[in-house]
Order: sequence, then structure tokens, then C-alpha cells
Amino acid sequence: PKYALLRSEFASIKNAHYPKTGKVKRIFVFFGGSDPHNITEKTLNALCHPELLYLEADVVIGKNNPHQNLIKKLVDDRYNTRLYVQVNNIASIMSNADLAICSEGNNTWERMALGIPSITIITAENQRIMSEELNKNKLTYLIGEHSNVNADLIAQSLQKIINDQKKITDQKNRIKNIVNVHG
Repeated sequence: PKYALLRSEFASIKNAHYPKTGKVKRIFVFFGGSDPHNITEKTLNALCHPELLYLEADVVIGKNNPHQNLIKKLVDDRYNTRLYVQVNNIASIMSNADLAICSEGNNTWERMALGIPSITIITAENQRIMSEELNKNKLTYLIGEHSNVNADLIAQSLQKIINDQKKITDQKNRIKNIVNVHG
């Protein structure tokens, strides 16, 4: 990860970004450009659980996401939730988050570069080893494989980590020097 290639926007954002402390108030949601298993929908349904309605959410999807219309409706129906499609400023969007719910991939290193703790879901077989290793080393909080994850599990996992400030702080401290934003 120390050799991860990141766009220059991450260095600019990190230099301007002050580490957040305190309660989780804003969530970043991203499951890659296409999200074939529609984990974004499951996550939005989880965020509609009554105990999580206070959270703000920034949802990023790719222009080729086949579930775009459904996701747009879910975002429109949920207060304080914003949808971004095919963005060029993902670092800026991510930097507002206190916590992310995502799959593993290049965005993993971007989240770590900005010091954003993450709940992760395996969405492809090529993510398994990395996801399990990051979880084992407490660099992410893996809740499972896409086929075994539903909205209730995501909501329970989110509530559990939000209520454990020590776990969030520990993850922030572990990830803060993993990725060099300057490459």
C-alpha cells in the first residue's frame, strides 16, 4: 500500500483535512463503478433503519451502474442523502465522511490515505484475500461476502461500530500511515 498510486487530489485534500473525532455523523457509500450485486441498495435500506436515520450519507456510483434508477429513488426518499454519479472529485466527497461502507479495491487505499475507517463487504472473489487480511489486522471491519449480507446485517454492523468509539479510533490510528498520499 505504500506504493499505491493516488491522484494528486488526495494529497491536496489530506493536507486541508483535519482528523475528525467524535461521533459518526456522515457515511460514505461506494461499491465500485458497476456494483453488479447492488450492495448500494442494501446499504441504503440499512441506513433507513430508524436508529440510523440521523446519519448523513454520500453515495457514489458509476454511470454504468445497472441499478441507477432504483438507487436514485432510495436516495431521494432518504433525508440528508446525496447521490453522485461518475465523479471526478471523489476525494473531496470522501473527506466529509466519518466512516465508509465499501468494497475493497483501489478505493481502499484512497480511504486509508484520508484516514477514513471502513466497514467492508466482499463483492468479488479477487477481493477476498485482501479483505480478510485487512480485517485480521484491524485495518477494516469486514462484515462478509455480498451473498451473505443483507440490509439488517449492514445496519447491525454499522450500529455496532458506531457505538464503539474505541474501535473507530483504533482503526483510524492503524490506517493513518499505511498509504503515502504523495505516492
